[in-house]
Amino acid sequence: YGRLTPRGRAWIDILGTLVFLFPWLAVLATTAAPFVTSSWSIREASNTANGMPAVYLLKSVLWVFCALLFAQGLALVARRGLYLAGHGLADHDEDRVTDERL
Repeated sequence: YGRLTPRGRAWIDILGTLVFLFPWLAVLATTAAPFVTSSWSIREASNTANGMPAVYLLKSVLWVFCALLFAQGLALVARRGLYLAGHGLADHDEDRVTDERL
């Protein structure tokens, strides 16, 4: 990856996100669905004394995680797509611009 040109790295990032990240998030969200929905249906609480009163909220964080990581993946694909279309900066160019501002 480090030896590739910026265009090559952009393609690897896009393909990796589409082939690995998005399918993994779909599997995670669908696998977590029964646990989250059943927990919400009974308003699950912790079994231990003085435990967490709303475990269903904690289990819901699985879906929040999937949604946020999906949004980050979309941002990465969009940023790399803009670079390939000639409208954006490569990663190393962004680092250089930030360093020059300091």
